[in-house]
Amino acid sequence: MTSTAFFGLDEMHLLGHGTGQQLYVALGGKFCPTINDSGRNAHGIHLQDRLKHHRYPFALDVSLEDINIAICASRANIPANFTGMWRSLKELNGKRKTVDWIDFLLFVVPTIVINHFVFDRTKAAVMKIVTACRIAQQWRITAANIQEAEEAIGHWHASLHCEIKEKRLKPTVFVINQHMLVHFDYMMWEMGPLQAYSCRPIKRTIGVYSVAIKSRKKPGKNMENLLLRKAEINHCLGCQPVICVTNDRRTSNFEVASNDVAGPQLWSRPTGSSLAELAAAIGIECQDLIRSLVPFWAREGIVSFEENDEVVCANKMWKDLVVYRVRSSVDNRHG
Repeated sequence: MTSTAFFGLDEMHLLGHGTGQQLYVALGGKFCPTINDSGRNAHGIHLQDRLKHHRYPFALDVSLEDINIAICASRANIPANFTGMWRSLKELNGKRKTVDWIDFLLFVVPTIVINHFVFDRTKAAVMKIVTACRIAQQWRITAANIQEAEEAIGHWHASLHCEIKEKRLKPTVFVINQHMLVHFDYMMWEMGPLQAYSCRPIKRTIGVYSVAIKSRKKPGKNMENLLLRKAEINHCLGCQPVICVTNDRRTSNFEVASNDVAGPQLWSRPTGSSLAELAAAIGIECQDLIRSLVPFWAREGIVSFEENDEVVCANKMWKDLVVYRVRSSVDNRHG
Protein backbone atom coordinates (compact mmCIF):
# COMPACT_ATOMS: atom_id res chain seq x y z
CA MET A 1 0.00 0.00 0.00
CA THR A 2 3.03 2.27 0.17
CA SER A 3 3.83 1.86 -3.54
CA THR A 4 3.41 4.82 -5.85
CA ALA A 5 1.24 2.56 -8.02
CA PHE A 6 -1.30 1.97 -5.24
CA PHE A 7 -3.83 4.52 -6.49
CA GLY A 8 -3.38 3.47 -10.10
CA LEU A 9 -4.63 5.44 -13.10
CA ASP A 10 -8.33 6.06 -13.65
CA GLU A 11 -8.91 5.08 -17.28
CA MET A 12 -12.14 7.07 -17.48
CA HIS A 13 -10.58 10.43 -16.63
CA LEU A 14 -7.22 9.62 -18.21
CA LEU A 15 -8.69 8.72 -21.59
CA GLY A 16 -12.08 10.42 -21.50
CA HIS A 17 -11.99 13.91 -20.05
CA GLY A 18 -8.21 14.00 -20.08
CA THR A 19 -7.32 12.90 -23.62
CA GLY A 20 -10.49 12.66 -25.73
CA GLN A 21 -11.94 15.96 -24.61
CA GLN A 22 -8.62 17.77 -24.86
CA LEU A 23 -8.18 16.58 -28.44
CA TYR A 24 -11.68 17.78 -29.35
CA VAL A 25 -10.97 21.18 -27.80
CA ALA A 26 -7.69 21.31 -29.71
CA LEU A 27 -9.61 20.93 -32.97
CA GLY A 28 -11.28 24.26 -32.22
CA GLY A 29 -7.93 26.06 -32.01
CA LYS A 30 -7.64 26.46 -28.23
CA PHE A 31 -3.89 25.82 -28.25
CA CYS A 32 -3.06 28.01 -31.24
CA PRO A 33 -0.56 30.64 -29.97
CA THR A 34 -1.36 33.22 -32.66
CA ILE A 35 -5.15 33.27 -32.30
CA ASN A 36 -6.75 34.53 -29.09
CA ASP A 37 -10.11 33.49 -27.66
CA SER A 38 -12.01 36.17 -29.56
CA GLY A 39 -10.40 35.02 -32.80
CA ARG A 40 -11.64 31.49 -32.19
CA ASN A 41 -15.22 32.75 -32.29
CA ALA A 42 -15.13 32.52 -36.08
CA HIS A 43 -17.51 29.89 -37.37
CA GLY A 44 -17.10 26.85 -39.56
CA ILE A 45 -14.46 26.57 -42.22
CA HIS A 46 -13.36 30.19 -41.74
CA LEU A 47 -11.81 29.29 -38.40
CA GLN A 48 -10.08 26.24 -39.86
CA ASP A 49 -8.71 28.33 -42.73
CA ARG A 50 -7.18 30.73 -40.21
CA LEU A 51 -5.70 27.86 -38.23
CA LYS A 52 -4.24 26.36 -41.41
CA HIS A 53 -2.72 29.72 -42.32
CA HIS A 54 -0.95 29.82 -38.94
CA ARG A 55 0.32 26.24 -39.42
CA TYR A 56 -1.64 25.08 -36.40
CA PRO A 57 -1.03 21.30 -36.15
CA PHE A 58 -4.66 20.38 -35.42
CA ALA A 59 -6.12 22.36 -38.32
CA LEU A 60 -8.79 20.57 -40.37
CA ASP A 61 -9.78 20.87 -44.01
CA VAL A 62 -13.44 20.91 -42.96
CA SER A 63 -15.36 22.56 -40.14
CA LEU A 64 -16.32 20.86 -36.87
CA GLU A 65 -19.92 21.10 -38.03
CA ASP A 66 -19.00 18.98 -41.06
CA ILE A 67 -17.45 16.42 -38.71
CA ASN A 68 -20.69 16.26 -36.71
CA ILE A 69 -22.71 15.86 -39.92
CA ALA A 70 -20.44 13.01 -41.05
CA ILE A 71 -20.96 11.25 -37.70
CA CYS A 72 -24.74 11.46 -38.05
CA ALA A 73 -24.66 10.38 -41.70
CA SER A 74 -22.60 7.26 -40.96
CA ARG A 75 -24.73 6.15 -38.01
CA ALA A 76 -26.85 3.82 -40.14
CA ASN A 77 -23.74 1.80 -41.05
CA ILE A 78 -22.70 1.11 -37.46
CA PRO A 79 -23.08 -2.57 -36.45
CA ALA A 80 -25.84 -3.32 -33.95
CA ASN A 81 -23.38 -4.96 -31.57
CA PHE A 82 -21.53 -1.66 -31.13
CA THR A 83 -22.37 -0.67 -27.57
CA GLY A 84 -20.72 2.73 -27.55
CA MET A 85 -21.95 6.19 -28.48
CA TRP A 86 -22.07 7.19 -32.15
CA ARG A 87 -23.67 10.60 -31.92
CA SER A 88 -22.27 13.98 -32.77
CA LEU A 89 -20.98 15.87 -29.77
CA LYS A 90 -23.33 18.69 -30.67
CA GLU A 91 -26.34 16.39 -30.18
CA LEU A 92 -25.41 15.75 -26.56
CA ASN A 93 -26.23 19.37 -25.61
CA GLY A 94 -23.43 19.68 -23.09
CA LYS A 95 -24.22 16.38 -21.37
CA ARG A 96 -21.05 14.67 -22.49
CA LYS A 97 -20.08 11.78 -20.29
CA THR A 98 -16.62 10.34 -19.89
CA VAL A 99 -17.53 7.24 -21.88
CA ASP A 100 -18.72 9.50 -24.72
CA TRP A 101 -15.28 11.12 -24.91
CA ILE A 102 -13.64 7.68 -24.91
CA ASP A 103 -15.86 6.57 -27.79
CA PHE A 104 -14.99 9.77 -29.65
CA LEU A 105 -11.28 9.13 -29.20
CA LEU A 106 -11.27 5.41 -30.02
CA PHE A 107 -13.83 5.28 -32.84
CA VAL A 108 -14.72 8.69 -34.29
CA VAL A 109 -11.18 10.09 -34.47
CA PRO A 110 -9.55 7.18 -36.40
CA THR A 111 -12.49 6.73 -38.79
CA ILE A 112 -13.77 10.25 -39.51
CA VAL A 113 -11.53 12.96 -38.05
CA ILE A 114 -8.10 11.57 -38.95
CA ASN A 115 -8.47 11.98 -42.72
CA HIS A 116 -9.37 15.66 -42.37
CA PHE A 117 -6.20 16.80 -40.63
CA VAL A 118 -4.33 19.16 -42.92
CA PHE A 119 -0.83 18.00 -41.91
CA ASP A 120 0.39 14.42 -42.23
CA ARG A 121 2.58 14.74 -39.15
CA THR A 122 -0.55 15.38 -37.11
CA LYS A 123 -2.27 12.31 -38.53
CA ALA A 124 0.66 10.14 -37.46
CA ALA A 125 0.86 11.65 -33.96
CA VAL A 126 -2.88 11.40 -33.30
CA MET A 127 -2.99 7.79 -34.42
CA LYS A 128 -0.21 7.06 -31.93
CA ILE A 129 -2.21 8.37 -28.98
CA VAL A 130 -5.29 6.51 -30.23
CA THR A 131 -3.23 3.31 -30.33
CA ALA A 132 -2.05 3.82 -26.74
CA CYS A 133 -5.60 4.45 -25.55
CA ARG A 134 -6.86 1.40 -27.42
CA ILE A 135 -4.32 -0.75 -25.57
CA ALA A 136 -5.48 0.82 -22.30
CA GLN A 137 -9.00 -0.45 -23.01
CA GLN A 138 -7.91 -4.08 -23.39
CA TRP A 139 -8.67 -6.63 -20.69
CA ARG A 140 -5.58 -8.64 -21.60
CA ILE A 141 -2.21 -7.06 -22.28
CA THR A 142 1.24 -8.44 -23.09
CA ALA A 143 4.73 -7.08 -22.67
CA ALA A 144 4.66 -6.19 -26.37
CA ASN A 145 1.44 -4.21 -25.84
CA ILE A 146 3.00 -2.21 -23.02
CA GLN A 147 6.08 -1.45 -25.07
CA GLU A 148 3.93 -0.42 -28.04
CA ALA A 149 1.91 1.92 -25.83
CA GLU A 150 5.06 3.43 -24.34
CA GLU A 151 6.53 4.09 -27.78
CA ALA A 152 3.23 5.53 -29.02
CA ILE A 153 2.96 7.98 -26.13
CA GLY A 154 6.60 8.92 -26.59
CA HIS A 155 5.94 9.71 -30.26
CA TRP A 156 2.87 11.75 -29.32
CA HIS A 157 4.76 13.83 -26.74
CA ALA A 158 7.74 14.30 -29.05
CA SER A 159 5.39 15.65 -31.70
CA LEU A 160 3.83 18.10 -29.24
CA HIS A 161 7.28 19.27 -28.08
CA CYS A 162 8.31 19.86 -31.69
CA GLU A 163 5.20 21.94 -32.41
CA ILE A 164 5.77 24.00 -29.26
CA LYS A 165 9.40 24.58 -30.20
CA GLU A 166 8.29 25.84 -33.62
CA LYS A 167 5.78 28.14 -31.86
CA ARG A 168 2.84 26.48 -33.58
CA LEU A 169 1.35 25.18 -30.33
CA LYS A 170 0.91 26.61 -26.85
CA PRO A 171 2.88 24.97 -24.02
CA THR A 172 -0.38 24.82 -22.05
CA VAL A 173 -1.25 21.71 -24.05
CA PHE A 174 0.86 19.82 -21.51
CA VAL A 175 -1.74 19.56 -18.76
CA ILE A 176 -1.35 17.19 -15.82
CA ASN A 177 -3.06 14.44 -17.80
CA GLN A 178 -0.23 14.47 -20.35
CA HIS A 179 2.19 13.95 -17.47
CA MET A 180 0.13 11.01 -16.22
CA LEU A 181 0.42 9.39 -19.64
CA VAL A 182 4.18 9.22 -19.08
CA HIS A 183 3.54 6.75 -16.24
CA PHE A 184 1.16 4.68 -18.36
CA ASP A 185 3.54 1.78 -18.98
CA TYR A 186 4.75 1.68 -15.35
CA MET A 187 1.20 1.47 -14.02
CA MET A 188 0.35 -1.40 -16.36
CA TRP A 189 3.47 -3.29 -15.32
CA GLU A 190 2.54 -2.83 -11.65
CA MET A 191 -1.26 -3.04 -11.70
CA GLY A 192 -2.19 -4.78 -14.94
CA PRO A 193 -4.88 -3.60 -17.39
CA LEU A 194 -6.52 -0.32 -16.47
CA GLN A 195 -9.91 -1.91 -17.05
CA ALA A 196 -9.31 -4.27 -14.13
CA TYR A 197 -9.57 -1.47 -11.56
CA SER A 198 -11.61 1.09 -13.50
CA CYS A 199 -14.22 3.12 -11.66
CA ARG A 200 -16.66 2.69 -14.55
CA PRO A 201 -18.96 0.18 -12.75
CA ILE A 202 -19.12 2.48 -9.72
CA LYS A 203 -19.96 5.47 -11.92
CA ARG A 204 -22.88 3.62 -13.48
CA THR A 205 -24.15 2.43 -10.11
CA ILE A 206 -23.96 5.94 -8.68
CA GLY A 207 -25.86 7.23 -11.69
CA VAL A 208 -28.65 4.67 -11.23
CA TYR A 209 -29.10 5.48 -7.55
CA SER A 210 -28.78 9.24 -8.02
CA VAL A 211 -31.75 9.24 -10.38
CA ALA A 212 -33.76 6.96 -8.08
CA ILE A 213 -33.43 9.20 -5.00
CA LYS A 214 -36.51 11.42 -4.90
CA SER A 215 -36.66 12.61 -1.30
CA ARG A 216 -35.06 15.96 -0.53
CA LYS A 217 -36.06 15.94 3.12
CA LYS A 218 -34.57 12.54 3.97
CA PRO A 219 -32.35 11.40 1.06
CA GLY A 220 -30.38 9.06 3.36
CA LYS A 221 -33.49 7.12 4.36
CA ASN A 222 -34.65 7.10 0.76
CA MET A 223 -31.31 5.59 -0.30
CA GLU A 224 -31.54 2.99 2.47
CA ASN A 225 -34.98 1.88 1.27
CA LEU A 226 -33.72 1.66 -2.31
CA LEU A 227 -30.80 -0.54 -1.34
CA LEU A 228 -33.04 -2.86 0.68
CA ARG A 229 -35.58 -3.11 -2.13
CA LYS A 230 -32.90 -3.85 -4.72
CA ALA A 231 -31.40 -6.52 -2.44
CA GLU A 232 -34.83 -8.14 -2.03
CA ILE A 233 -35.42 -8.14 -5.80
CA ASN A 234 -32.00 -9.65 -6.51
CA HIS A 235 -32.62 -12.31 -3.85
CA CYS A 236 -35.93 -13.27 -5.43
CA LEU A 237 -34.47 -13.33 -8.92
CA GLY A 238 -31.61 -15.49 -7.70
CA CYS A 239 -34.06 -18.16 -6.55
CA GLN A 240 -35.64 -18.57 -9.98
CA PRO A 241 -34.68 -21.81 -11.77
CA VAL A 242 -32.79 -21.54 -15.01
CA ILE A 243 -34.58 -23.32 -17.87
CA CYS A 244 -32.41 -24.53 -20.71
CA VAL A 245 -34.20 -24.99 -24.04
CA THR A 246 -33.05 -26.50 -27.31
CA ASN A 247 -31.84 -23.89 -29.71
CA ASP A 248 -34.01 -23.52 -32.84
CA ARG A 249 -32.04 -22.33 -35.83
CA ARG A 250 -35.14 -20.69 -37.26
CA THR A 251 -35.17 -18.21 -34.38
CA SER A 252 -31.40 -17.75 -34.24
CA ASN A 253 -30.44 -16.12 -37.51
CA PHE A 254 -27.25 -14.69 -36.00
CA GLU A 255 -25.80 -18.19 -35.66
CA VAL A 256 -26.18 -18.82 -39.37
CA ALA A 257 -23.39 -16.34 -40.16
CA SER A 258 -19.90 -17.70 -40.65
CA ASN A 259 -17.38 -17.60 -37.83
CA ASP A 260 -14.98 -16.01 -40.28
CA VAL A 261 -14.50 -12.38 -39.18
CA ALA A 262 -14.16 -11.38 -42.81
CA GLY A 263 -17.39 -13.14 -43.77
CA PRO A 264 -20.94 -11.71 -43.90
CA GLN A 265 -22.17 -10.02 -40.72
CA LEU A 266 -25.73 -9.24 -39.63
CA TRP A 267 -25.70 -5.71 -38.27
CA SER A 268 -29.31 -5.14 -37.20
CA ARG A 269 -31.04 -6.09 -34.00
CA PRO A 270 -33.18 -9.25 -34.31
CA THR A 271 -36.93 -8.79 -34.72
CA GLY A 272 -39.22 -11.71 -33.95
CA SER A 273 -42.38 -12.36 -35.96
CA SER A 274 -44.42 -15.19 -37.37
CA LEU A 275 -44.12 -16.24 -40.99
CA ALA A 276 -47.60 -14.87 -41.62
CA GLU A 277 -46.65 -11.46 -40.21
CA LEU A 278 -43.43 -11.46 -42.19
CA ALA A 279 -45.24 -12.29 -45.41
CA ALA A 280 -47.73 -9.48 -44.81
CA ALA A 281 -44.92 -7.00 -44.17
CA ILE A 282 -43.11 -8.04 -47.34
CA GLY A 283 -46.30 -8.05 -49.39
CA ILE A 284 -46.34 -11.64 -50.65
CA GLU A 285 -48.40 -14.73 -49.97
CA CYS A 286 -47.30 -16.74 -46.95
CA GLN A 287 -47.08 -19.96 -48.99
CA ASP A 288 -44.80 -18.26 -51.50
CA LEU A 289 -42.56 -17.14 -48.63
CA ILE A 290 -42.46 -20.67 -47.21
CA ARG A 291 -41.55 -22.15 -50.60
CA SER A 292 -38.67 -19.68 -50.90
CA LEU A 293 -37.40 -20.56 -47.42
CA VAL A 294 -37.57 -24.35 -47.76
CA PRO A 295 -34.36 -24.74 -49.83
CA PHE A 296 -32.44 -22.54 -47.38
CA TRP A 297 -33.59 -24.21 -44.17
CA ALA A 298 -33.36 -27.68 -45.68
CA ARG A 299 -29.61 -27.40 -45.27
CA GLU A 300 -30.27 -27.20 -41.52
CA GLY A 301 -32.52 -30.26 -41.53
CA ILE A 302 -35.79 -28.28 -41.32
CA VAL A 303 -38.25 -29.21 -44.05
CA SER A 304 -41.67 -28.22 -42.70
CA PHE A 305 -43.12 -24.82 -41.86
CA GLU A 306 -46.34 -23.49 -40.40
CA GLU A 307 -47.71 -19.98 -40.80
CA ASN A 308 -47.52 -19.41 -37.05
CA ASP A 309 -43.87 -20.51 -36.80
CA GLU A 310 -41.79 -17.70 -35.36
CA VAL A 311 -38.60 -16.56 -37.01
CA VAL A 312 -36.07 -13.86 -36.23
CA CYS A 313 -35.46 -11.31 -38.99
CA ALA A 314 -32.52 -9.04 -39.66
CA ASN A 315 -32.78 -6.01 -41.93
CA LYS A 316 -29.14 -5.06 -42.41
CA MET A 317 -26.13 -7.13 -43.51
CA TRP A 318 -22.48 -6.34 -44.17
CA LYS A 319 -20.77 -8.34 -46.90
CA ASP A 320 -17.69 -7.61 -49.01
CA LEU A 321 -17.38 -4.07 -47.60
CA VAL A 322 -20.96 -3.23 -48.61
CA VAL A 323 -23.94 -2.66 -46.29
CA TYR A 324 -27.15 -4.21 -47.64
CA ARG A 325 -30.58 -3.18 -46.33
CA VAL A 326 -34.01 -4.68 -46.88
CA ARG A 327 -36.68 -2.76 -48.75
CA SER A 328 -39.37 -3.53 -46.17
CA SER A 329 -39.25 -4.73 -42.59
CA VAL A 330 -41.52 -5.87 -39.79
CA ASP A 331 -39.68 -3.27 -37.71
CA ASN A 332 -41.40 0.01 -38.57
CA ARG A 333 -38.21 1.96 -37.88
CA HIS A 334 -36.72 0.46 -41.06
CA GLY A 335 -39.82 0.24 -43.21
